[in-house]
Amino acid sequence: CTTATGTVNVTNPVSGYTYTLTGTNPVRAAVTSTTGVFQNVASGAYSLTASQGTCSSPASTVTVNAQPPTPPMPAATVVQPTCTTATGTVNVTNPVSGYTYTLTGTNPARAAVTSTTGVFQNVASGVYSLTATLGSCTSLAATVTVNSQPGTPPRPVVTIQEATLCGTLTAPTLTVSCPLSGATYTLTQTGVSGSQTRTYNGTGTVVFTVQAGKGFSITVTSSAGCVSAATDCNNYTTNSCPAPRAESSAALTPAPLQSIRTEAYPNPTGRDATINFTVPQSGHAVVEVYNAMGRHLMTLYDGPAQAGENYSVVLKGGTLPSGTYFYKVSANGQVKTNRLSVVK
Repeated sequence: CTTATGTVNVTNPVSGYTYTLTGTNPVRAAVTSTTGVFQNVASGAYSLTASQGTCSSPASTVTVNAQPPTPPMPAATVVQPTCTTATGTVNVTNPVSGYTYTLTGTNPARAAVTSTTGVFQNVASGVYSLTATLGSCTSLAATVTVNSQPGTPPRPVVTIQEATLCGTLTAPTLTVSCPLSGATYTLTQTGVSGSQTRTYNGTGTVVFTVQAGKGFSITVTSSAGCVSAATDCNNYTTNSCPAPRAESSAALTPAPLQSIRTEAYPNPTGRDATINFTVPQSGHAVVEVYNAMGRHLMTLYDGPAQAGENYSVVLKGGTLPSGTYFYKVSANGQVKTNRLSVVK
């Protein structure tokens, strides 16, 4: 593959003999050797004779093959793993009959696998070297990457804010907590035609307006197309924000918090209200309640808080007179204050 000429070696050369190699197809000038070795012989057909003095042997025919071609570096496409299939398939583009293709894992290292069709199935995730071989000639190696299987996102974490008789909220809303960047949320309700979808781009909130008494089911679809289990009326109160984890798809990484996140529901309220809060850094957190004049009324929480974890405290709104109140969450030098209305 790397040498264009061949070498002709006489079998058991005899001392004192002169060997002559003459090209016949194509015609080439005769070359002699007393050792029986002819180097740098171009491809073609030759006659080979031995002589001593004036006597020559009959001619034998010797053929030097043409230099074998080196296969070009192969190209390939990859059918990547899916939400339900952990391995991929590597397909050589336009495979050539007679070639043997070899796929070898380089990162991590894996044993070589060969194919004469150019199709490699059940290929685990990783980086591979792909070559084509014809006879003793092997092409340059192409690099092929099989991605990791995309992860299935956890079912959505939601909070429900109820409509109020006296206040600005006229219909229930459903808010997705700790949404996944790049993911699409789909909400359906029994007896309500169609569905609602929201795609989270890493900023703002994911909020749905829902119809009371119709129930709900909400799922999240990652950018890789993987669909979570559903959150509904039977399980939404037991769900919690998952801890950050390593995933193959960036769409499954919860959007990092830059500041304290809070919400209270129902708001307005004439009874108990739940205050949820999440802090961006682990440390000590305090939740306090003030009246409209700024007077401190109570401390609802004073303790440790882990970054990204959802915490809930209850404000006993039934013990407070109607009016406007403020709840303040303080953690690691950050402060977040929101309004809460009590209406009776």
